Amino acid sequence: AVHLPLNHWLAQVGALPQPGQEGLPVWRSALILGLTAGVCEELARAAGYALLRRFRGTGDGLMLGLGHGGIEMMVFGGVLTAATVSSLLPLVGAEPATLGLPPAQTDALARQLALLADPAAAGFALVERGIALLAHLTFSLMVLQAFRRRNAGYVALAVGYHAAVDFLAASYTLGGLPLTEPWQLEGLFALVMLPGWAWAARQWREAARGQPAPGGRVPLRKEWALFGVALRKELLHQA
Repeated sequence: AVHLPLNHWLAQVGALPQPGQEGLPVWRSALILGLTAGVCEELARAAGYALLRRFRGTGDGLMLGLGHGGIEMMVFGGVLTAATVSSLLPLVGAEPATLGLPPAQTDALARQLALLADPAAAGFALVERGIALLAHLTFSLMVLQAFRRRNAGYVALAVGYHAAVDFLAASYTLGGLPLTEPWQLEGLFALVMLPGWAWAARQWREAARGQPAPGGRVPLRKEWALFGVALRKELLHQA
C-alpha cells in the first residue's frame, strides 16, 4: 500500500531508475531501495505493536515475524517464482543479446536463464527464503524492544539493518556486486545477518529461561514421530 507507490514516485522524480533507464549510480539506487523497504516494513511492524498492546511478549514478536516472513515466502517463493519460471521457459535456448534489452537487463536475463538450466539452483530459493524468514524474526524482535524498553532507537536500528540487507539484494539485482554464483550471494546475506541472529537467539533464551514449559518438555523423538504420522497421512491422501 505504501512501499510500491513510494518507489514508483521516486522513479518519477528521478531518484530511482525507470525501466530501461541507465546512468544512475547503482549504489545510490540500491541504497534508496533498501531504505524504502526498511522504513515501510519496520514502521508497519511498529504500527502492529502499537495496536496490539496485549501482545508484546517475546513469543508474540516471534509470531509476528513468522507471519510476515511466512506470507512473504508464499508470495515470493510460490506465486512470483511460478510467474518468473513461466515467463523464462519460452526464452530457453534464446540469445539474450538479440532481444534488444539494455546491457544490465541482458546480463540479468542471462544469469536467470543459466540458473533455470541448473537443477541445483532450486535449492538456493529455499535457502534464500529461509534466510529471509530468520531476518524477519530478528527485525520483529528489534522493533518489539522499542515498546518493551520504551526506546525508539530499536526501530531505527531495525530500519538500518533491514536497509543494509536489502541494499545487498538491490545491488546484486542491478549488477553492482561482482558475484557470479548464487551461493556467494546467499553466503553474504547469512554473514550480514549472523550478528542479528545471535542477538535474537539470546532474546529467546532469556525469555524462555523464566517461562517453564507447561506439562514438562516433550522428547524430541516423540515430536519427530508425530511429524512422521502427519507426513504419512498427507502422502497417502496425495496417492
